[in-house]
Amino acid sequence: MPHALTRAAGYMKHVRGQHGEHVLFRGQTSNWPSCIPSLFRVVTGGTLTQKIQARRSSALEDYVVSARGAGAFIRGTSYPYDFAHEPLLQQYGIATRWLDVVDNLWVALWFAVQECVPDPECRRHWHFTPSTKPFGYVLLMSPGENVRPVPKKPGLAETTRCELIDLRVAAPSLFVRPHAQHGLLLRRKTYPPRDVTLNEQIVGVIKVKTNLARRWLGKGFLHDPHVVFPPPHYDAGYSRLLGNAPEPPQDIGGIGIVFA
Repeated sequence: MPHALTRAAGYMKHVRGQHGEHVLFRGQTSNWPSCIPSLFRVVTGGTLTQKIQARRSSALEDYVVSARGAGAFIRGTSYPYDFAHEPLLQQYGIATRWLDVVDNLWVALWFAVQECVPDPECRRHWHFTPSTKPFGYVLLMSPGENVRPVPKKPGLAETTRCELIDLRVAAPSLFVRPHAQHGLLLRRKTYPPRDVTLNEQIVGVIKVKTNLARRWLGKGFLHDPHVVFPPPHYDAGYSRLLGNAPEPPQDIGGIGIVFA
């Protein structure tokens, strides 16, 4: 029954919460040996050298500036949210230093049993299909103890080691995807040439049979990829990114075009 899943996640939230920690969830179809932000991933057998790390970081920083200058982001009326631009690009397909997490267990479970399949001829084109793997995994992740808000940056919080951003607060609600996915993002405060993994932030892993997880989630419309990834007709922020964001360098991918 799903009650055991809820209890396991709740136990970790309760225990870690005594020390001011936030336990968040990340659904994966595989339990990868390393938890690495998309900017620093390499193909199987590849090596991520410090030179590559530095080149990708520089390319990303330049791209965020150029996207901002091209009007790719909807401007807020009450406060600037430039600090949210890089994590927003991560949510919509650009490879960044942030890692996607959620604060809803059932959304994480959905990602644990859905496989993202890119078009081999155009990696920006994605579609989601039920995973054929026997198990899915929900990672329980914590940014560390004593999470505290960052002054004058709504939605951004920090610990000694990490930053955590809630795009539902940090960015205008015209960006619909973060709300549909209960989306938050996590990153380390230090990055290349230092260790880029987030393995130390994993405080637990729940392994679930795929067929059971799919039965628990059911076939409700709210679990349809069309809802989890709202198309640009409904997501004005996504539409703006597709229309205004410049073409990125190959190292950092591109704004994803999702076919539900």
